[in-house]
This record gives sequence, structure tokens and C-alpha cells, in this order.
Amino acid sequence: MKKEQQNLCAVDRVSLASFQDGHIEELGNGHLLIYSNEQHINLRFIDYYGEERASIDLTPKSKAWLQPDHLLIFDRPEGGRWRLDCSASDLNAFQALQDLLTYFIKYENRHHLRNALAMMNPVSCQVTEVIARNVQLEDEDTFSEKQPVMMETPMVSLGVPFFWVG
Repeated sequence: MKKEQQNLCAVDRVSLASFQDGHIEELGNGHLLIYSNEQHINLRFIDYYGEERASIDLTPKSKAWLQPDHLLIFDRPEGGRWRLDCSASDLNAFQALQDLLTYFIKYENRHHLRNALAMMNPVSCQVTEVIARNVQLEDEDTFSEKQPVMMETPMVSLGVPFFWVG
């Protein structure tokens, strides 16, 4: 007996494209409807004319990641990738989608960086240099006044100085 899919959420004002072998195919703008059963989630892309243009099935082994702040990238089983642009979407709906992805699939930190300061190429979104690891940010309220920062090892990259604070 097949389980009925539940509608989990919807994200409006998205655009979807597929990328394979160096070619991008824009599928258009529309809405994303997210359905689920216990086995997988299904992302249905519906354009503004009401036509379903794509259906993306994600299993627990599927992978996705966020590239800059609003592009979700999904691997396609047949090769290539899906690129979902949510830059015009409601922030709460987009965050709900990310929460669902975190729960259901391998929604990953593609660069495997945690608590790190790194330089990235803004065009390719590739990490070019890790400046510091295990960075801890302190709440500003814990300081009564601004404290000077002691700098031990100066680092310069692309003419912009960065410092390792030890």
C-alpha cells in the first residue's frame, strides 16, 4: 500500500534551472511545492501558468547545499545539478525549506568549515584560503568598552590584510 504524500510547505517566487555538461537550461519562474512521505521528499516546480515543469525527488542519500545565500544546488540522479534560486522568495518560507532539507537529506556544508574565517572567490564560490579555524565570536554585551585586539601573525591576501588572532 502506497503512502499518501503530505504537503509540507510552499516557496513562492523561485526560479529553477538544470545544469549538465556545461550547459544551463532555465526552466523559468514559479512556485515550489514540497511533498513528503516517510521515504523521500518531492519538490514540484510549478510555473506561473500552472504547469508542472519539474519534479525533484530527494531520498535520504540525496545531497544539496546552499551557494551564496539564496541558491540551492541539488545533485540530479541522471547527472548534472538542479539550481533553485530563492533570492526573491519570502525569507521565512526559504528557511522552512532549508529546515526540511536538513531533516530529510544530506544538506551539507560543502566546504566542511565550521567556526572558520575564510576568503572565497565571489564568482565561483570556491574557498581560496582558510584564514583561521575555531573562531569564537563573543557577544558585544560582555565588553563594557572596546578592547584592543592583539595581532601576532599578519597575513596579506589580495592587498587586504588579515590577521591571525592568537
